[in-house]
Amino acid sequence: MDNREGQTSGMGQKVRWQLSLVVAAVLVVLGLAGWPALRVHLQSAAVLDLVGNTPVPFLLRRFVREPIEVRDLNLPLASGTVRARLYTPLQMANAPSIVLLHGVHHMGIDEPRLETFATAMAACGVQVLTPELSDIKDYRVGAGSIATIGESAEWLTHSSGGQPVGVMGLSFSGGLSLLAAADPKYRPDIRFVVA
Repeated sequence: MDNREGQTSGMGQKVRWQLSLVVAAVLVVLGLAGWPALRVHLQSAAVLDLVGNTPVPFLLRRFVREPIEVRDLNLPLASGTVRARLYTPLQMANAPSIVLLHGVHHMGIDEPRLETFATAMAACGVQVLTPELSDIKDYRVGAGSIATIGESAEWLTHSSGGQPVGVMGLSFSGGLSLLAAADPKYRPDIRFVVA
């Protein structure tokens, strides 16, 4: 009897050990599968800290350390030359791209919060183009802004490898971004709109 109890106890430990290994393996697989979503969440938290001029916690700093280049441009668009700024992550050859549009503000693309946001996004590995919407900058609404948005998306699409780009319109330019994306002329170059 004692011998059987010892064998049963040994088998129970072996089953528990195997079960522990299976549980550990499942946790590792789930952790690896969930890492991309967790990484994006951590980047988002770091971007919010940067935009809010709050110190980024030590553990989050590694998610917003991509070295970037900032260049002022004069975009040769069909509707005319437009002043713009391009924020490019230097170590990502095929970085996803987005057109980031300022709201109604007299500083346009020079507005410090827009610059900080564009810099933070580029530091996460996204190429960001900020074209100046002269009508919106001058507190006017006109169809010219829709053309500038659509043509800027077209320019960025062609300069970044031919993949359609995202468009993010802040404040009033959000509605104009939706109008540009709805235009059949610009639709092929716009992957999504955040308004």
